[in-house]
Amino acid sequence: MEATHTVDSECHAVLDVGDHNHLDNSHCAQLNRGVLSGHPMGDHSRLLPTSLVLLLIFSILVPFSQHQNVPELEPESSLSLVSTKSGGLIDVPNWRVGDQWIYDAEFDVENLLASGGITGASVGTLTGQLDQEVVDIRVETIDNVSTIVYQRDSSGLFTYSGASIPYDTGFLGTINIVGDLEVDFDLVEVIRASDLGQISIDMTLNVDLESISGTAALLYSRIDLADISIDTDYSPPKEIYDFPIGLGEVWDTYTTTTTTWSGSVFEDLFPIPDDTQEQTTERFEVVGSGDPGVAYSGCSNAYNVTAYNASSGTNSGYRWWCPGANNDAWWHQSIELGADIDFRLNQYTPVSRVHEIDVDLLFPAWPLDMDLGVWVNVSTSSGQPVANQEVEFRYEIEEDIRTVTTAANGSAYLMFDTGHEVDPSPTSSDYASHGVIAWIPSTEEIGASTITTDYAENFVQVDLLVVDSGVSITRTRDGVSQQLNSITGFNVIPDDQLTFSIPVQNIGILAAPSTTLEIEAPDGSTAQVNIPSLSPLGTFTADVAWTVPQSQPIGDIQIQYEVDPTESITEDADRSNNQGSLTVFVGRLPTATIANMIPQLTFEAVTIDASQSIDTDGGTINCVFGIEMENGTIESQVAPDCMVEKTWENDGEYVVNLTIVDDEGDVTQTSVLAVINNRPAVVNLASSNPSVMVGQAVTFNAYDHSDIDTQTPEAPIDMLWMPPDAPNGVPYTCSQGLITQTCTVIPEVEGQFTMSFRAVDDDLAITTASTSITVTNIAPYNASIQLRDATTGEPAEQDSQGVWIVDEDQPIELLGFVEDSPNDLPTMRWEWQPDSQSNPSWFESTQGPTSVVPVSWLDQNMVVIVLQVFDNDDETTGTISAYVRINNVAPTIEPFENPLPLWEDQAFTFIAEFGDTASDVDNLTACWDLDPFINLDQEGSSDDDCDVSGATIDNHMWSKSGVYPAIFHVTDDNKISSSQTVNFTVRNRAPVADIWVSNGMPTAGEMFGLSGNLTNDTATDKPDLKYEWDFDITVDSDGDSNPANDLDGTEMEVWTSFDEPGERVIRLTVKDDDGSISTKDYTITVMESDAGFFAFFGGGGIVSIIVMILGMILVGLLGILAWTSLRGRNAGDPWDQVSPMGLEIEQEAPMAAPPSDMFAAPAAQPIVSATPEPVPAAAPVTATGSPPVPAEGLPPGWTMEQWDHYGAQWLAQQAAAQPVPAAVPVVENPFSAPTSAEDDLDLDF
Repeated sequence: MEATHTVDSECHAVLDVGDHNHLDNSHCAQLNRGVLSGHPMGDHSRLLPTSLVLLLIFSILVPFSQHQNVPELEPESSLSLVSTKSGGLIDVPNWRVGDQWIYDAEFDVENLLASGGITGASVGTLTGQLDQEVVDIRVETIDNVSTIVYQRDSSGLFTYSGASIPYDTGFLGTINIVGDLEVDFDLVEVIRASDLGQISIDMTLNVDLESISGTAALLYSRIDLADISIDTDYSPPKEIYDFPIGLGEVWDTYTTTTTTWSGSVFEDLFPIPDDTQEQTTERFEVVGSGDPGVAYSGCSNAYNVTAYNASSGTNSGYRWWCPGANNDAWWHQSIELGADIDFRLNQYTPVSRVHEIDVDLLFPAWPLDMDLGVWVNVSTSSGQPVANQEVEFRYEIEEDIRTVTTAANGSAYLMFDTGHEVDPSPTSSDYASHGVIAWIPSTEEIGASTITTDYAENFVQVDLLVVDSGVSITRTRDGVSQQLNSITGFNVIPDDQLTFSIPVQNIGILAAPSTTLEIEAPDGSTAQVNIPSLSPLGTFTADVAWTVPQSQPIGDIQIQYEVDPTESITEDADRSNNQGSLTVFVGRLPTATIANMIPQLTFEAVTIDASQSIDTDGGTINCVFGIEMENGTIESQVAPDCMVEKTWENDGEYVVNLTIVDDEGDVTQTSVLAVINNRPAVVNLASSNPSVMVGQAVTFNAYDHSDIDTQTPEAPIDMLWMPPDAPNGVPYTCSQGLITQTCTVIPEVEGQFTMSFRAVDDDLAITTASTSITVTNIAPYNASIQLRDATTGEPAEQDSQGVWIVDEDQPIELLGFVEDSPNDLPTMRWEWQPDSQSNPSWFESTQGPTSVVPVSWLDQNMVVIVLQVFDNDDETTGTISAYVRINNVAPTIEPFENPLPLWEDQAFTFIAEFGDTASDVDNLTACWDLDPFINLDQEGSSDDDCDVSGATIDNHMWSKSGVYPAIFHVTDDNKISSSQTVNFTVRNRAPVADIWVSNGMPTAGEMFGLSGNLTNDTATDKPDLKYEWDFDITVDSDGDSNPANDLDGTEMEVWTSFDEPGERVIRLTVKDDDGSISTKDYTITVMESDAGFFAFFGGGGIVSIIVMILGMILVGLLGILAWTSLRGRNAGDPWDQVSPMGLEIEQEAPMAAPPSDMFAAPAAQPIVSATPEPVPAAAPVTATGSPPVPAEGLPPGWTMEQWDHYGAQWLAQQAAAQPVPAAVPVVENPFSAPTSAEDDLDLDF
């Protein structure tokens, strides 16, 4: 309050000295308006003038005269009515905690980066959403005044994908950091509730670069580009809106702005400004109304409040106030760093109201220092009055704060003094405007209205005013609409479609009657629009359309308008403000022309010439070039002379946009393509030596290279060495790789060696460079000798001393290897001496890159090989040697296979196979030692006897069973022997018992002979056979309880008789010297004793005995005679041939094939050649090898092996089955009664 009184005093001081030039001070102009007119209000009188009282009484008692409506627009007029709207001024809104707004946000940081000197950045507009909410309503002390304030918080995240920011790393040069740019935006505002004056704004910006890719990803995964806090305080609060808002209203704000900066910026990409405190003056103007084009549908009638510098007129921002959303529909904010932010309303969500609080002033405008009545009305959200509600009334500008209680009708009435305080947003139409508040502290619910104060003499009952400063034009050109106002200027061209918005206001304190608005078009045609009754400070706006004719000449035109042209409202206090006009300039679009541009290389200055562009309506032009940069962004350059120079650092086709803006703001655009060709990379090659020998390394380098227009300075070119082909057809290999700056190779061929290098820049342009050096010849080197087995191809053996070890007569290949330049290798001449010591005249010579010489050595020895290699220039390796030890090779014996087992007395043949080297094989000595346990020759050991000379054991046999080792040994001329043992298994052949009976049917008591001479066995075993006879296996003659084991006879031939007739079983058991046993049973039938022949001689007695003896002698003689007659036919034993007594004993022989497994033997036995011996048989069949196979083939089921063993017996059996001649041979009886000269017990024949 003190500051206000000071201004008051200062203003009085100005008046006292009579210096009216100081009236530019709007505070003083408003405060002293009454003084200048001589009005007593100049001394702040609280008395209501009599004229004002009479005016109020008259307005109540006498009705206004009403004007009769007229038709809307005349048919012949070129104007057409678009719309009309009427209502009161836009007053301050009432917010609640929880009211929310959501804005579509755009964040342009291009100027922010440019302010830091960052060029070449590619960052488009960041987008996102801003959430805004009233979070608190509280009381604070602002400029020493208790003030209700809102706290409104806003937050949003704005992103842009694929941002690219150049950054100088130092060691890597400048790289482009590519990633996703994110801006985290937070805003905390403290706002005065009475008029939405801005008290403080705390803004936080966190700028991050996320998801970094490319080369920069090797250094950073993310970058915190900036963390910035901007805290701004306004004293007094900054009134962005001077409620109530009306079209054409202009106000200034005077405030001290304190700004505090803090935070950090990555690598100082841009500077953070210093803290400031300054007094600022900002002008605001309501330049128009209409639809701002936001997503929220309730803002079709918003008000454009534009801010600009009061001195320079430079536009500094704008807001569109939306009464339907109680907030901004569009807020364009620029911060000092250079960032531009746009917030466009998308959603509005008011919190549910428990109470509606209405502050109803008796009059919206009232004189200074006068009492004014006000109703505070409280109702529910459904409109029901709320009684007995305590409400705090607050007229904060005068610190008038009191509590009232509503009556039954929900209202409380009180009076308050308007005072004479000015506000920090003075206008030319009033003294001040202040907020009047009613609120319920417990629920933080608020209601507010605005009282406009002025000097009493400035109040009239009715004053209709055409708001000339509020007239605006909506121009539609090529389908694009733009609002023209006093700031933009009113400039049009033919065919523009214009919509004039003409506001009319009643600035009186009483309602104005209805009337008309007359509008005259530039072509002289008129039209009238009906205006309804307007409340105090009420407004009406008529929107009429007019199209600029194509033939409209260049120049100014006017549209004129007048409210109440017939002067029917006599109460209108001031008719001088009823008329108005708007001057519009009709021009032509400027002509935009860019001279032809020829292609240029990168880093060459390109002149862009648009100097032939003109303004056809005679004004001056400004040329604005929009030049596409290498990163795709557009760089804007203003050129008054319409000529600029530009240099591009990268090739491509770049769009150059030209915008011609004339004095009227008319715009013409054109564009061309600037063709910039790539500047190829430059490469100069160098080598470490201009001349090298074959096999000597040489290094080439491409250090001297450049690509000044590269966009990847960390890797300006892609390098590729292109070495020539080596002699093998494959390119030489760089030891460092092919894509480095250096390449070291080893030339393999003498002559010119040319190295090439290819550089590919970032535009894929190829630059090729080459350089050559001389490569000189070298002598062959690194000669080596190797030995290889010519048969197997495997390397020969070497001992630890490097001596090669081979065998005598071993086929060997001498291998020679050498190194030289590949073109010399085919001409290599190889001179060999395979045995330089023992046989120095032995030479071998070959030609080629390698040498192979077949050799062999015959004798055990140590030899020295000498080799010398020459190239085609007779350069030589010198002599090299290799040492070889030739070893004698011991004779070899083929492994023996196990021979088949042999029978005793079985002759066999066994052949050994042996060998040696070619030079030794004819001098070998081979022997068998058949008894290695006896040293027969008394030389050496017992196992090296020469029992059999040669490799064959022929027709040898063993008589006894057992295992007989035999050693075969071979000795060469170096007395080196080899031996091998084979074991022969000899098996015992068991005897086959058989019985010969002299009489198969003896009578009781009659003697008959038994013989085991038919028993068969090997010749060696047969003499030693043992015979055991049991004459009756049913009688236990030895009393051991086993009748079958009696020993009744032990000779081969025995005599016996049986006293009783009947069948008797006689058993013969035969044993050989190995204990093998064979048993044969023979059943004989004993007949009853009968006189018969003996009775013929008179029966028994001595005579009978004599007759019997004589008969037997006769039979014996007959037998001897028969034997004598048969001797010439069969030399066999008559026991084997004769069946005495007329009884024939048949030999047992197999009738069917014996089992095959009896002859199972090991696998093929190629060496053993043994003669099989037939199985012993009772019949006297002589086996002399395999019998001939019958003409009809082998018997059914027989094998050849079975035939070899048993074929002779089968043939004998078949022969015995044939009919025998009837003649009975005369056989000598082998059984003769013992003579007197023989022992009666000797029964041997």
